[in-house]
Amino acid sequence: MRILDAFLDLLLPRRCVLCRRVLGDDEEMVCEGCMESVPFIHHHEFLSNEVAKLLWRRAPIERTTCVMRYIPDTHSSRLILAPKYEGREDVAEWLGQLMFRQLADTDFFLGIDTVVPVPSPPEKSRERGFDRIETMARALVSEMRQAGYDVRMEAEVVLRPKDDVSQTALSGLQRVEHIKAEDFKVVHPERLTGNLLLVDDVITTGATIVAFANAISMAARPASIHVLGASRTAR
Repeated sequence: MRILDAFLDLLLPRRCVLCRRVLGDDEEMVCEGCMESVPFIHHHEFLSNEVAKLLWRRAPIERTTCVMRYIPDTHSSRLILAPKYEGREDVAEWLGQLMFRQLADTDFFLGIDTVVPVPSPPEKSRERGFDRIETMARALVSEMRQAGYDVRMEAEVVLRPKDDVSQTALSGLQRVEHIKAEDFKVVHPERLTGNLLLVDDVITTGATIVAFANAISMAARPASIHVLGASRTAR
C-alpha cells in the first residue's frame, strides 16, 4: 500500500489547497507556510468572548467559540468557501479535524453528549453531492471519539426549509429577519437530549445559529446547548 501511495504521489502529488505548493510528507491539506497565515482566534479562553456576546439573550446557549477569523479574499475565507463553491468535501472534512485539534487541549468538549450540525437547505446539498457542515461535524466527532470522548452525531434530526435567498446577499438586519426558529423543523426531538454542541461553518450576525438553537430548545428541551463555529467574520 505504501508503494502504491508513493507511486500516486509521483503521478498526482498532493498540493496545498491554498497556494498549490506540493505538500511535504508531514503536511495535510494546507502547507506549513499557509497555516502560519491563517488567523486563528482563541474565543474558548473567555466565556464572554465576542461571539458569546453576540448570541446573549437571543438563544439559550451556554458556551460559544470559533477557531479562526473569516476575512474575505484571504486564506481563511478560501478554506471556508472551498467546500461551498468548489465542491471540496475533503476540505470540509479537514476543517472538522482542524476544529478539534485547535481545541483539543482545552475543556471545551467536556460533557458534550451529542454533536448536531446546522443543516443546509436540501437543494444546496443535492447540488454539491454532500452537506458541507454535516461533513465537517462528522470529522469533528471522529476526532473526539479517537480522543476518548463518548459522543454521538445526530444529523437529519432537524430539517431546514428550501431557501432561495443566499445569506451573503442579505444585510445584517435582513439576515436576522430572514430566518426564524419556525423555519427549522425538529423531526426527532427525542434524539436531542443531554448536552448538545451545534456546529456551523461561519458565524456572522448569529441569525442562523440563534434560530437553530431556539428551534431545538423549544422542541427538545436539552440539558444545555453549546456552539462551535469554524470561523467568525471580521468585525
